[in-house]
Amino acid sequence: MKKVLLSSLFCIFLFTNPCFAETEIELLEQAIDNIYSGNFDEAETQILDAIKLKPNYSDAYIELGVIYKNKKNEKKAIEYFDKAVELDPENANYYRIKEIYEDEGNYDIPIKYYKLYIEKYQKENTSITSELYYISVNLYNTGKKDQALELQTYLTNKFPDSAKLNSYLAIFNVNNNNMKDFEKYSNKILDYMDYNNNCYCEFVSPISSALMEKKKYQEDLDFLIKASKKQPNSTTYADIGKIYKIFNNNLEAEKNFKFSLELDSSNNEPLKELISLYKEQAEKLLKNKKSEIEGKLKLFYIYENLKLWSNFKEKSPSLAIKKDIIDTIKKYKSKKMNEYDYLLSSIVNLDEKKYSLAENDLKQSLKIKPKFDIAYNKLGEIYQEKGNNKLALEQYKKAVEINPKFSSGYNNLGNIYYNEKKVDIALLYFEKAYKLDNSNFILKKNLIEKFKDKSDKKYNEKDYYGSIAVYNNLISLFPDSSEYYAERGALYIDLPPNELFKGENDLKKSLTLNKNNNYARYILGLLYLQEIENNDKKYTNDELVVKYNMAKKEILKACDNDDVYCNSELLFDYKKILEIDLTKDDFEQIEKYNKLGKEYFDKKEFEKAVKYYRFSYFLSDKSTKEKKDLLESLNKYYLFLKEKKEDKKSQEILDEYSEINKDTEKSKYFDKTVKKT
Repeated sequence: MKKVLLSSLFCIFLFTNPCFAETEIELLEQAIDNIYSGNFDEAETQILDAIKLKPNYSDAYIELGVIYKNKKNEKKAIEYFDKAVELDPENANYYRIKEIYEDEGNYDIPIKYYKLYIEKYQKENTSITSELYYISVNLYNTGKKDQALELQTYLTNKFPDSAKLNSYLAIFNVNNNNMKDFEKYSNKILDYMDYNNNCYCEFVSPISSALMEKKKYQEDLDFLIKASKKQPNSTTYADIGKIYKIFNNNLEAEKNFKFSLELDSSNNEPLKELISLYKEQAEKLLKNKKSEIEGKLKLFYIYENLKLWSNFKEKSPSLAIKKDIIDTIKKYKSKKMNEYDYLLSSIVNLDEKKYSLAENDLKQSLKIKPKFDIAYNKLGEIYQEKGNNKLALEQYKKAVEINPKFSSGYNNLGNIYYNEKKVDIALLYFEKAYKLDNSNFILKKNLIEKFKDKSDKKYNEKDYYGSIAVYNNLISLFPDSSEYYAERGALYIDLPPNELFKGENDLKKSLTLNKNNNYARYILGLLYLQEIENNDKKYTNDELVVKYNMAKKEILKACDNDDVYCNSELLFDYKKILEIDLTKDDFEQIEKYNKLGKEYFDKKEFEKAVKYYRFSYFLSDKSTKEKKDLLESLNKYYLFLKEKKEDKKSQEILDEYSEINKDTEKSKYFDKTVKKT
């Protein structure tokens, strides 16, 4: 019995300890370490052992080629590279081949292999496009201009509509002062933006950065304005604002910084730029006796807007910005205090939490100017801070009585009533404040957030019609907002079947206003699926299939533009219900998502890889190949999350892995990899 037990323990140890049971992957990893250390003979032995375990191991043959290249045996190296590409032409490690020749500046061999891939598959692999482009840049910079331009021409002939390639070539021509060709390639990027969302970071921003670096400000401005019309983006408007600031066009700079903040309140860059711009304007006014009062008011409003803005951010604006404004106020304090000096002094005291001194400052200000609306409004804020809402309300009412067009006073009245749960009265005041000063993005954001909070509350209470009524108000205020039509349209999914057409109309209107609204597109797809769900024999099976295809079209397009909408599990469920077979279009989509999955997997961006492989898996009716790819990416993503100590998310991924893998021996591959880590 004891012998049996010891034997069993030995077997367990044997198959769980990598020292005794090395996989081909482990052997290759050890071999690569030895190659980098110059231990070529030992590396070759390990690679040959790996090939015994996996005879068609393309990566192993690549490394054999690397060994013989290092040994100066060019012929043998090429033989092994050829063998690797022959075994797996689609997934061979072409980059490794390029890497080994790059040090000696010899790109002929890597170019040959990259071109073989392109000629074989006649489709773009963005990684290969990138590598060939950077090879062309290196050739150009080392005096081989003809060879560089020939390579670029080859790529443009093969992939004339490649956004990545056109972006690269736009930058290349900026760097080489060829603005005619820059315009040609940048216009192709702008055309691409018509049907692909989220282009800014990947394509527009690098082009803009290249133009800025070369001080081609006018060309940069023209390009960014065109891009902003195609796809409104916070960073685009911030960059436009910076260029206008360089041109000393402060009016346009201010307008674009405000647009930027409206689109993304978390973007600190335009906020800093806006505050800096206002401060410059204030200091210019303060240096002139005739405009001194205007300058002091400007400083006051800078600080007030900064304080209001902090309400919309998870983190308050930089303390350095705030301190800079306080220091500027102190710097320009008059020796003989007037009502505006007392007003600014109250800000300094409030910042230091000296409430009594701040209150006294404002009372002194009102002694000098009894009908000073701003002082009453500020006094109300101090009383509100102390918890005396009754006294605060009195001050706010005095402020708007003195100045019926005082937007800040109405906004503060709204805040008092909102805190007292008198939401409908509060919204009337917020709306009035915004209408009086509709260029104030802070008042606009406050109004929108309060309306949305009310809508969410109604929705959570299952008062769906009430939630829709709130959006009716928002849409009457902002009739050109694609966002609010989409959000109202989404609410109709929870209503009776005979109301769904209203949601469909809203979502279509949303897409008319902004064809790049992927949320609207995705929800429209869900609404079509809901119509199938609600079918009460109103549609024939053929008509239901048409509805399914309409839903699939919208959901796939949303996914193409933004991976957050990649949800094919829903489509799979309805496909099974309707007994729909895979189409040619489905197979093309599956191939595309597999390619994207592999691209992100190779970049070690496992979260995105999982999204695309998951989509492909369900779209393919859970085929074996797609299942294998998904399991492998889930495995890697799990290990990545465990390393980051994200336990909750890693457990979710482990559960998903087990669910997908439940038809086979539970998590055999998965467990092995975890043990290795």
